[in-house]
Amino acid sequence: MKKLFLGMIILVCLGTGKAAGAWDSSFNLAAGAGTADSFTVDLQFRQDYAPWVSGQSYALNPFTLEGLTYWRKDGGGGEEVAGLLASAGLELSYFGDYFRPYVSVNAGPSLISEKTFLGRDLGGHFVFNTRAMIGLRFGQGFRHNLGVHATHYSNAHLYDDNDGFNSLGLSYGFSF
Repeated sequence: MKKLFLGMIILVCLGTGKAAGAWDSSFNLAAGAGTADSFTVDLQFRQDYAPWVSGQSYALNPFTLEGLTYWRKDGGGGEEVAGLLASAGLELSYFGDYFRPYVSVNAGPSLISEKTFLGRDLGGHFVFNTRAMIGLRFGQGFRHNLGVHATHYSNAHLYDDNDGFNSLGLSYGFSF
């Protein structure tokens, strides 16, 4: 499992170069409170692509995420999960003079280090992640991003057990 995990980390790192057709790239750091007294931390690389639809005051653009996730029981206790994630999503953003509010959704596969967490049986190491987020871009060139997100991990009933794991958190991103 450790060799597979190391291989996935290498693939995530290789995939963080600016892709052909990429419109913008950013790093995001997220922290949240998870199911049953736990906390989560995510580090993600995001690539935004040219809008599919746009008008004078809005744009709908696709994006991809690659990253790392970490879950831990509050107060320690040794229970923790590390994982790799990838996803694709859509963002609807509105153009303002000083702020750009947005709403986004994304989903994709994840590989996690443990099959259980806090008594919740996730069924296996392969799960899916889904996330909904609202946020605000601001600053010079709208390079800063603050958001609130809800995330759900489950195996989509690929395994018999599918307790899932949820978190609610805050994120900060910086575009370059």
